[in-house]
This record gives sequence, structure tokens and C-alpha cells, in this order.
Amino acid sequence: MVSKRWVGRILGLTVLTIGGLAAFNWTILRAHYAASRLRSATTDEARSQQAQALLDLGDDGFAQLVESLKGGDGPTCQTIGGVLRKNFAAQSADTTAFVQRASALLDTVPALGESGQEAVLQLLPELLKSSDAGVTGKCRAAVERGLQSSSRAKVFAARLCGMPQINLVSAVPPLLTDAEAEVRAAALTALSTTGDASIISDEELFHWMNDPDANVRHICAAVLQTRGRSADEIDFGRRLTHPQARVRLQLLVELASESGRDIGPWLERLSRDAEPAVRAGAVRVASERKLLYTDWADNLAVSDPNPLVRQVATFHRRKAAGLLSPAGYSP
Repeated sequence: MVSKRWVGRILGLTVLTIGGLAAFNWTILRAHYAASRLRSATTDEARSQQAQALLDLGDDGFAQLVESLKGGDGPTCQTIGGVLRKNFAAQSADTTAFVQRASALLDTVPALGESGQEAVLQLLPELLKSSDAGVTGKCRAAVERGLQSSSRAKVFAARLCGMPQINLVSAVPPLLTDAEAEVRAAALTALSTTGDASIISDEELFHWMNDPDANVRHICAAVLQTRGRSADEIDFGRRLTHPQARVRLQLLVELASESGRDIGPWLERLSRDAEPAVRAGAVRVASERKLLYTDWADNLAVSDPNPLVRQVATFHRRKAAGLLSPAGYSP
């Protein structure tokens, strides 16, 4: 027969177990309820209150907050991102809790929609304060995914590419042809972190001095300045790559009268212009300025696809070599 003492112990343990389960389930229920209210909130204030309420519920609330990113609309995801950013900023980046939560958040990125991705990408500067290699790798993967996502996500992803931990600047140049000016501007901002011409040369950058967006042009000029280009050189580069041939021809006229500057590299670039008149003009200016010829002039005389350019180049090559009489043809 079971003694009264054992019956009491069993009943006590049962009560404690039931109480613990009830408390555990109550926290989960509160988290689900707060998440529901977050998704249905119609004002920024209400969304912030519910997002913070979820964080206050510990791991269960955090899990629901991250889950809400998956199907959340733009305002909801931005609110969640803002609350999480403050929360991560207030923590030591190398604690176990920080690393675990950062990893859990980053693991959801493949399942996120555009708004969710944007929110997480804006969080990455805080997450990258962690020295954990796993967190860094997941942050980099999130940026790579963002570069392939919507225009808005590409903006945030491109801005992060120049961070040393991300180191994805080499993936940025294709974004310079994006239809959205904000994406092009973000790509140029990332490129300002490198002077590596193998990623993008100054000559290639000059093209974006003719971008239709003023901010893109402004950032491009700033990038070129960080590479040591003067204001005059940047203006030359703008006209060198201008889509209208008449502007490039006008540059030739100015180069012909330029003094105190090595115009050879500019003429060499103009000798590769798509417009035959510009290529022919480059040879003529070089001849008039008595510049030492290099291979580019010989190549025009021999292999330019336009017969008139070949003729002009041949004439000026012979003239430079003293093979023409004063009455010779002068194109």
C-alpha cells in the first residue's frame, strides 16, 4: 500500500509539471498572439509596440518575430528590422546568444520575400560586428542573394559589397547598367572602396559621368577623384565617352590646342572611337602636335575598317616620316 507521504510527493510533482507546462505554453500563446497583432497593426506605433512585445518574450518571441518577416508587408518588415537592429546593437557581438540569434535570423533569408530581404540586409552592419565565421559567411550569402533580388534589395546589397568582411566588389560592375538610378549609385559607392582597375578601369567609369541621373554623376566624379583624377581629367573623360560624336569631336579640337598636358593617352583612346571621323581626327591632331607615334597610329593606317580613316592615317604617317612633298595631298 502506497504511503500518504509518497502520494503527497507524486501529487506535488504533478502540480509542478502541469504548472511548468502551463507557463511554457502560455509564453508560446502570448508570442503567437503578439505576432498576430503585429501582422494586423495599421500604424507604425502599433507595429513597434507589438514587435517589442515579442522581443520581451525571449526566444519564443524572437522566433515569432523572425517568422513574421517571411510573409510580412513592407511596413511590417521595416518595423521588425528596426527593432532587431536596436536589439542587436545593445548586445555584445560575440556572446553565444548574439551568435545564435544572428544565425537563426540569417537562416531564414532564402525563405524571405523582397521586403524581408531588405530588412535583413539593413541589419547586416550590426551582425557583422560578430567575429564568428559562421555569421560572417551567412551575411555574405545574404548579400549575394540580395544582388540577384529586387531593385530595392540590390541597393542595400550593393552598399555592403565594399565591407571587408563581405568583399564582393568584383560582383558590383554589372549593376552599373541597372535601370534604377539608385542601384547604379549604390554600385558606384561600393566601387569607391577599391582602386583595382581589373575590377573596373577609369576609362569604364568615365561612361557614368554621362548618366542621366545627377546623383550617379556626382558619385562617379567622387570615385574618380579618389583615384587621383583631376577635375579637368574627369571632364575630359566625360566628353571622351559622351554618346554624341559631336561632343567627342569637340574634345579633339580642345586637345589640339592643349598645352602642358600629355594628350597622347586621350588621343589613343579616341583612336578606338566607334565614329570614323573621331578616329581620323585623333591621327590628325597627333600629327599636328608632332607627337611620337605609337602602334595605334600604325594600326589605323593598316587595319582600320573605314577606308577614309586608313587614307588619313597613312598620309599623316608618311608626313611624319618626311616622305611627302610640300604639295602633297592634305586630308
